[in-house]
Amino acid sequence: RLLAEYSLDTGMRHASLLVPYIDRILKDTGLVLDQIDGFSISLGPGSFTGLRIGLATVKGLALPDNKPIVGVPTLDVIAANFVNQAEPVCVAVDAKRKQLYWAKYKYNPKGLKNTTGYNLSPVADVLKNMKTKTIITGDGIAAFGRLIIKQKFAVPSPEELWYPRGFMTAKLGYQRFIAGQRDNIDTLEPMYLYSRDCSIRKSLKKK
Repeated sequence: RLLAEYSLDTGMRHASLLVPYIDRILKDTGLVLDQIDGFSISLGPGSFTGLRIGLATVKGLALPDNKPIVGVPTLDVIAANFVNQAEPVCVAVDAKRKQLYWAKYKYNPKGLKNTTGYNLSPVADVLKNMKTKTIITGDGIAAFGRLIIKQKFAVPSPEELWYPRGFMTAKLGYQRFIAGQRDNIDTLEPMYLYSRDCSIRKSLKKK
């Protein structure tokens, strides 16, 4: 059951606010870290720096007492807002560079099933995958709303359903825990669908 959940728009301050808010949520619930049996972490795709900060923080909390960690893809977390949805759900998150992180899901009696895997594609390629009525969610709607609305099979969801919730991250992680699944804390990494190669544009000053 949900004891507490904070949803914050921290901008670029997540690195400085994350640990203080973890401390606050423990105090608000009357818990201490020794009472936490395991940690669930959203792995992305998303901002690579933000994902690294989140994962490094959770590893730091888990390592001293060898607590287990499970990771869950962020697209799964957003899709979990649509349990019992009859139509397929497409989660589309703004990946910048005119592209989307996306995946499609279909509900069945066992829960939501990812039917496409996790992808990085131009918005036009994402919309081509919608051959029937599809609920579309994620902040990709804000970035590419006009193109999405023109697609006759795409049905945009309300904005309050675009984002991952801490509770859903915990819920999906708990399902992995009770199934006996654990991730290797040494090798667990964020899901980052862009190439690992990093291009740096140098600024040349005239002498």
